Amino acid sequence: MRSLFASVSLLLALPLVGCPVSVPADLGDCPDGSTVTWTTVEPVFADNCTRCHSTSLVGSADRLSAPEDWDYDTADASVRDPDESWRRIYIENMPPDAEMSDADKLLVWEWYSCDAPN
Repeated sequence: MRSLFASVSLLLALPLVGCPVSVPADLGDCPDGSTVTWTTVEPVFADNCTRCHSTSLVGSADRLSAPEDWDYDTADASVRDPDESWRRIYIENMPPDAEMSDADKLLVWEWYSCDAPN
């Protein structure tokens, strides 16, 4: 009986610990019931992207060599090419100077997969 209790307790505790979630390689279908909007995802872009990709930065030195017109400080700028943006986050591990968390990547993935709702 004691081992049954321990097993049930462990199973109930697993959701609290969290299971690793794989980050999809490609954009996909918007998850049912998604509530992600620009307001949800903007802090992710602010924390991970806008130190190089911002409309307020001009010139290669300010942008740390980030290409002009690839910006993530507004919803409109962020949807220039969702597939390419996602590829750079997923394959090229953007940002180059830090690791974006899987939770943040999944928010960006969901936002782009849901056609970037405002």
